[in-house]
Amino acid sequence: GAMDWPAGRVLLQLALEGDGTTALSPIPARGATVLEIGSGIGTAAIGLALALQAERAEEHGAAEASSASSAPTAIVATDICSDSLANLAANALSHGLRVAGEGEQPPDGSIGVARWDASAADAARSLPLVAPSRLTHVLGADVVYSGGAAGVGEECG
Repeated sequence: GAMDWPAGRVLLQLALEGDGTTALSPIPARGATVLEIGSGIGTAAIGLALALQAERAEEHGAAEASSASSAPTAIVATDICSDSLANLAANALSHGLRVAGEGEQPPDGSIGVARWDASAADAARSLPLVAPSRLTHVLGADVVYSGGAAGVGEECG
């Protein structure tokens, strides 16, 4: 629960820039709901929250920003590992973000952080902080393992 994996940085870049085609557009600063599975220490989720917050601040300074009516993009970071989530929350706070926990709606300038096992049989019904029907983007990097990296029932790999 304390590694900055390269795939998290690549995922962040892809989320911010898209893939250069219409197949995968950048995540917008407003109107989206993002779930990251296996967030680890939060490289992608925190980076995305900070970048979109900066984009909204620039938008706010522009004249057309006064007509922006959609809500800021919500970001929910999940992991099965409690140690990773503790690191993620501490990292988010150290970067000036507020951390919303279970039962809270993540307001602008915050990131939702919750333990969630995406492989559980009832995963869709047990998703914390956001209704699955609201999701516009689901992100995940380094979440599929083969061999001994993360076994069934292990808390942290």
